[in-house]
Amino acid sequence: MVIGLACDGSASPVAHGGAEAVGLLGYNPSDGVYSGTMGVLMGSVGGASNNARYIYGTEILSSDPHFKPTSAVEASLGPEIPYMGGLEFGGGSFKSCDEVGFNIHGGGSLIGEHGAIGFGFGQRF
Repeated sequence: MVIGLACDGSASPVAHGGAEAVGLLGYNPSDGVYSGTMGVLMGSVGGASNNARYIYGTEILSSDPHFKPTSAVEASLGPEIPYMGGLEFGGGSFKSCDEVGFNIHGGGSLIGEHGAIGFGFGQRF
């Protein structure tokens, strides 16, 4: 799965939150290529690049057109300038009502705006 996101949130170097729109593109053996969208809320502790965050939201996939709750826990590390932004590289785990997995990502932020791309690998149950 490829994950791309854009979000809006605060630029505080201690704790911040935001809302994200996440585009999904993936492949699985039973459905082939699929796409999807996630709308999520995020809370983070740490700086723009060095942080831990919890993400909760809803996803819908072209291969399964039902809204499903999803959550993730992630951590990132990278160079940053407090209140300005930085680069980040990290990973975490995710869970929905029928899948669990992990992801890796890289991205950056500048004055409260953030963008990233990542790859997730999951197992349906």
